[in-house]
Amino acid sequence: MDKEDFVRRFSRKGYTLAVSYRIIDDLTEAIIESLMDGVPVSLHGFGSFEVREYKGRHLGDESVPESILDYDNYKYPKFRPGLTFKRAIRSGVYHRHEKEHALVKNKIGGIIGRGERVDE
Repeated sequence: MDKEDFVRRFSRKGYTLAVSYRIIDDLTEAIIESLMDGVPVSLHGFGSFEVREYKGRHLGDESVPESILDYDNYKYPKFRPGLTFKRAIRSGVYHRHEKEHALVKNKIGGIIGRGERVDE
C-alpha cells in the first residue's frame, strides 16, 4: 500500500481527501521533526519511534590493505510496535476502544476534521 492508497483508506473514516492528506503529512512531519530533535515518539497502543546510533567499525585484514573497510557512526530510526498493534496483527482482529477515542477527542478540543465539534 502506498501513500495514496493509505490516504484513500483513511478518508473512508469520514474525512475528506484533502484533510486526510494534511493529517497524514502533518503526522509524519511531526514524528520526523521530533526524532531529529532527539525526542522519542510514543503512540499508546500503536508503538514508539526512536533514534538509535550505530557505532562505526574498522573491518578487514590488516595484511591486505585493499580489504580494510571503515564504517562511520550513523543514526537510524527504530520502531517498536505497541501491545495493541501486536495483538491485532497476531489475531487478525482489532477492537477500537471507544472510551479512549472519546478521551482523545476531548483533549484535542475544537473541530476535529469530520464536521463534528467537540464539547470542551
